[in-house]
Amino acid sequence: MHENDQLTPIIRTKLYRPPEPEDIVCRQALHERLDAGLKLPLTLVAAPAGYGKSTAVAHWLEALDIPSAWVSLDEGDGDLGVFLQYFLAAVREMFPAVGTEVQAMLEEVEPVPVGTLAGGLINDLAAVDTSFVLVLDDYYLLGASQVDELFGALLKHPPRALHLVIITRRNPSLPLASLRAQGLMTEVRLRDLEFTQDEMGATFRMHHCCFVMVVAVTEGRLDLGPWQQTFYGEFDGRRPKRIIVKIIGE
Repeated sequence: MHENDQLTPIIRTKLYRPPEPEDIVCRQALHERLDAGLKLPLTLVAAPAGYGKSTAVAHWLEALDIPSAWVSLDEGDGDLGVFLQYFLAAVREMFPAVGTEVQAMLEEVEPVPVGTLAGGLINDLAAVDTSFVLVLDDYYLLGASQVDELFGALLKHPPRALHLVIITRRNPSLPLASLRAQGLMTEVRLRDLEFTQDEMGATFRMHHCCFVMVVAVTEGRLDLGPWQQTFYGEFDGRRPKRIIVKIIGE
């Protein structure tokens, strides 16, 4: 698409899936939601920083029995030619012969329209007869770019084998309302990523963490309500406890 795109080296480590923590807790409900999304072309995983989006998706991929690939994006990948090089490199990790039509377009001296590139990409991916997952992590770093336009066109006629997972801190500039209305997208949002009480308990026990809870003091006595009694007495297996009390107020 641009003459200098051919000179842009692929950083191979950007195609590596993030390593899993050794003590990760299985998020069964979240995995089931992601599994259900495989029937659709797109899964959007969107939440602020710190909600474990990438870790959750990487852990889910470990359990899948279909091919998958990963691209960790950064600000420089907003250029469409650069982005497509990484996209093709990731797909070729699974299917080495895919991408000849788009590759030829990228090598043209004159820029190729986005719609034409999208058509070529659809044709290339339509040749794949094995279902696969492609994860684009940190998609928000691309900003408003032609990549959104490319995927908007691609998702109008999605290749049957492709399931795209976009991980982002904010909504991409894609036709989300239309994708929802057409039933083409699964969404994983903040509420889906929040730990259940069982998952929190498993995590804390795994790390031998202490628990912190707020307890009212009534007439000089700790006022353990039903939730606090359960949390204190049952949630951590009735182990011996050391209590640190911080008094706030009068």
